[in-house]
Amino acid sequence: MNATRSSKRMRRVSLVSLFVAALMGLACLVPMLAQAGTPYAPVKLNPAAGPAKGCMTPRQPDSVARLVQPSVVSIDPSWGRNIESVSVTNLAGDNFVNGATVRLTAQWKPDIMAADVSVASSSRITCTFDLRKAPSGRRDLVVTNPGGKSSTLAGGFTVLEQPYVTEISPASGGPWTTITIKGFGFGQGLPGSLVRFYWLLNKSNTYMQPMFCFYWTDTEIKTVVYVPFYQTVATVGVITPYGPSNGVVFTVK
Repeated sequence: MNATRSSKRMRRVSLVSLFVAALMGLACLVPMLAQAGTPYAPVKLNPAAGPAKGCMTPRQPDSVARLVQPSVVSIDPSWGRNIESVSVTNLAGDNFVNGATVRLTAQWKPDIMAADVSVASSSRITCTFDLRKAPSGRRDLVVTNPGGKSSTLAGGFTVLEQPYVTEISPASGGPWTTITIKGFGFGQGLPGSLVRFYWLLNKSNTYMQPMFCFYWTDTEIKTVVYVPFYQTVATVGVITPYGPSNGVVFTVK
């Protein structure tokens, strides 16, 4: 008799346990079925009760940057002199993404990375290139989106070798003083090149052609100072087919 009662009690307990387990399983199964195919992680059925063992809920996927292929069409301006920084106002194309990088490349020459890159829209970028002392020549323009997708505009930008004077020695002297002009981009005495003396007193110019200079290389020129009557101060510069240089002061004693 007692054995029969005990057996019935055990059956009732087992049925209740199975019913509770089924309810818990259903609570976990509903969200899983709603978002089938996504990864799952433990979730709290009741914030105060802690995580429910064995119950899974969908985990939101991490945010991943889209791998978008950019396209470069043009750049304005498309050239700059290697004595200055150039502000690019319109690098045009398509599919530009925030965080994109811009650079100029050429074989056997170091890359020139753009600074202050701003993606104004998906079709326009603004940036700045520091071209000071960069080797001259045509360069490819490369835009790279986050994630590594890039586009190249072959030969899209040209660095011009405009002359630049760093110093004159001596910086003062009398008429016919021999001076040494140092800098870069002097062009080995290319046709059309000149040493220019701009006299400040009456704003006149004196030009010395390469044939009248003792020495002319890409980085150094030796010539004499021809001083017009009553002149006291001049700025000395170099002119090449690529343009004029800056001026450095020479004082007549």
